[in-house]
Amino acid sequence: MQQLRQDKPKPLKVPRLLRQPAATGHGGNRAELAAMTGRRPEEILDFSASINPLGPPACLRMVINRQLGELVHYPDPAGRELVQALAEKHGLAPDGIVPGNGASELLFALPRALDCLRAVVLCPAYIDYETAARRAGLPLDFFPLVPENDFRPEWQPLAAELRAGDLVFLGHPNNPTGTLLDRRELLKLVTARPRTFFVVDESFIEFCEDPAAVSLLTADMPANLVVVRSMTKFYAIPGLRLGFAVAAPATAAALRSQLPPWSVNTLALGVGTAVLGDREYDGRSRAAVRALRESFAAALADFGHVRVFPSAANFLLLRIDHPDLDGRVLANRLLVEAGIAIRVCDNYRGLDKKYFRVAVRTAAENNIFCRAMAAIILPATGRCRRCGSPST
Repeated sequence: MQQLRQDKPKPLKVPRLLRQPAATGHGGNRAELAAMTGRRPEEILDFSASINPLGPPACLRMVINRQLGELVHYPDPAGRELVQALAEKHGLAPDGIVPGNGASELLFALPRALDCLRAVVLCPAYIDYETAARRAGLPLDFFPLVPENDFRPEWQPLAAELRAGDLVFLGHPNNPTGTLLDRRELLKLVTARPRTFFVVDESFIEFCEDPAAVSLLTADMPANLVVVRSMTKFYAIPGLRLGFAVAAPATAAALRSQLPPWSVNTLALGVGTAVLGDREYDGRSRAAVRALRESFAAALADFGHVRVFPSAANFLLLRIDHPDLDGRVLANRLLVEAGIAIRVCDNYRGLDKKYFRVAVRTAAENNIFCRAMAAIILPATGRCRRCGSPST
């Protein structure tokens, strides 16, 4: 990567750090961010939550209106229509599909449903893998992924660490790194370790260029593999909470037994069933996110002192390497000065306060972010990367 000229940085005035949003360890808490800054929630430009920048499919309002009359009845506890739509779209057997109130509910239920002795988490990774395992009383070990390899796993060392009775959590693409796993190597590992369960979280895989080619979802999945999907991120409906898991029938039945009755509400079931048929929206979303991600990554890398890691998802992991700035200081200044929220990643195992994650949003919003970054980064470096002249 081209380096900035080594001019002496200008002194940086850093405001008092705001306390960070509470203890969930997730992004997207606009209400608390607004309360911290005295803004209204709608005034926060939220790059901390990674949601499809195109917004939900056009049918959403119509489907919700149509479902309102059904709210006087309990939802179908089995979600039969949604399950059938998922089976048809992905070529799966219905008895292996388990709908849930978002992917998180399923991730928390799986350690209780599976007869495992230890959890193994490849890290950095989505924080709820660890939380779910701890709440189920499983001991935990961690397999580190390193930035020198763009956070891709080394398969042979991982295989050597695994044993019978393990429950392995993997993100595909991984959150927060955006790294896509090698499907062939992962399936080899799953096949070679039949007494180890593998939970592959594909919550962001619909943003990949060809999801079917890289997904682990198949009609003949190994019995020790569980795939978890979120529908809230790609279809931009996080407020509805919807996800599903796919597993062997016996594992699916064990998972269902750990979920509360009526886990998925009527509106979510109706919307989920409807959006699965909108193939035009799927293709348009993938093309748009890819173009937005590539242009956004290039603009951010151009600042210098910022490393942008390759991503297959709708977010980017960045590391800022500057003596006067880190991810937490940057987050504080963006929030205070511009009302922009980012996801500082120092509470991910294997990352520190130099790392932060940003969602890929619309072109206009990404430009607003870059201008806000420029107002902070360029005075800190004292030099414009594009032209080499002193910043003002």
